[in-house]
Amino acid sequence: MQEQGRGQAQSQPRSWFNIYFDHPDLMSQYKDLLKQRAELDRLIEELRQRENGEALEKVRALVTEFGLTADDVFGRQRKASGPVAAKYRDNATGATWSGRGKPPRWLAGKDRNDYLIA
Repeated sequence: MQEQGRGQAQSQPRSWFNIYFDHPDLMSQYKDLLKQRAELDRLIEELRQRENGEALEKVRALVTEFGLTADDVFGRQRKASGPVAAKYRDNATGATWSGRGKPPRWLAGKDRNDYLIA
């Protein structure tokens, strides 16, 4: 490799734009690769569906064989609870607190029993 002297111009790095025009067959290779990827994606999805179907058949057979219920398989599902009723009320402002989480400022340093809702 020759060493560049002071008077010689340094070569510019080649951009993808220049490489593309120097090699026109890259576009056809690109299109071929896209076609291959589309075919592979189709095959992957087909195999995934087939394996899911086989797995589902096995699960159904086991559930039937052992008489399992959804609760047995997935555990008991919790029902989402609604808002919790207030336990404390500040009569001066009407603000309430359920007794869960961080206590409000209006209750800080005070006896909670004085603010209990009967």
